[in-house]
Amino acid sequence: MCSSTVVLGIIAMFSRAQLTGFEPHTWWYLVALGLVPQVLGWLSINQALGHIKPTVASVGLLSQTVFTALFSAPVLGEMLTFTEITGGLVVLAGIYLVGRKRKASALLD
Repeated sequence: MCSSTVVLGIIAMFSRAQLTGFEPHTWWYLVALGLVPQVLGWLSINQALGHIKPTVASVGLLSQTVFTALFSAPVLGEMLTFTEITGGLVVLAGIYLVGRKRKASALLD
C-alpha cells in the first residue's frame, strides 16, 4: 500500500493534479471514502473467517470483482463486454462448485 501511495504521488506531481486547497467537508468525504469501505470490508472478512474455512473465504472474495462490474453498469453507465460477462460467470461457477464441494464433504462426515 505504501508503494502504491508513492507511485500515485509521483504521478500526481507530474500531471499537476490538485492535491490541496479542498474545502474541509471535501476532506471529510475523502477520509470517509477511504476508511469506511476498508474498515467494514476488513471486519466483514474477519467475521466470516470465524464461520467458514479460509479456502472458501478466499474463493468467495473473488466475487468482489464480479459484483463491482455488475454495479458499474447501472451506477456508472458502463457496458460489460462478452468477455467480462463470461469471466464473471466462470468465477461465480467456481465459487458455487467450492461451496457445493464443502456441503458434500460435510454430509459425508
